[in-house]
Amino acid sequence: MKREYRDFPILTVGGIIFIDNKAVLIKRKHPPEAGRWTIPGGRIRVGERIDDALKREILEETGIEIEVKRLVEVAEKVVRDDNDRIQYHYIILDYLCEFVSGKINASSDAEEVRTVNMEDIDELDLIDGTKEVITKGYEFIEKEKM
Repeated sequence: MKREYRDFPILTVGGIIFIDNKAVLIKRKHPPEAGRWTIPGGRIRVGERIDDALKREILEETGIEIEVKRLVEVAEKVVRDDNDRIQYHYIILDYLCEFVSGKINASSDAEEVRTVNMEDIDELDLIDGTKEVITKGYEFIEKEKM
């Protein structure tokens, strides 16, 4: 599927996942933002339910299975080229997810995958908004413990 210079945005999902209080992050393999860190996720296919897309994308990129818990944020990513044309336009539904099973292993669109302590997250070259959405997800978990 062509992702650049489309006539409409691409609807995507992202998963905020914690394993042993560490955030699961992927290093993107492909543009936009190749080589930078973010939460795992990807495009929703036509006819695919949101939960199913999220489970598929997380499994494809990280090798782990998850349970979808709750919507945390709706984000938008618009990337313009040097001529100010819209090269990429994504609408991103970021969900808090619970780790179910599996062993972390990078594949698909992920160059690398790892778990990171929140206090170490600033050491990575994060895509804008990544730390903020992970923090929101973590706050939801903390509120549920109360």
